[in-house]
Amino acid sequence: MNNNLDFLLGTHECLTLQACYAAADVVNAPEGGLNIELTRQKPN
Repeated sequence: MNNNLDFLLGTHECLTLQACYAAADVVNAPEGGLNIELTRQKPN
C-alpha cells in the first residue's frame, strides 16, 4: 500500500493527498457525515 501511495504522490501530490485523507476519514469516522467535516478542515 505504501508503494502505491509513493507512486501516486509522485504523480499528483495534492489530489492523492486529499484522496488519502478522505479515505482515512471514511474508515475512521463512526458516522458517515463526520468524514466530510474532517476533510473540509484539512488544508489544501
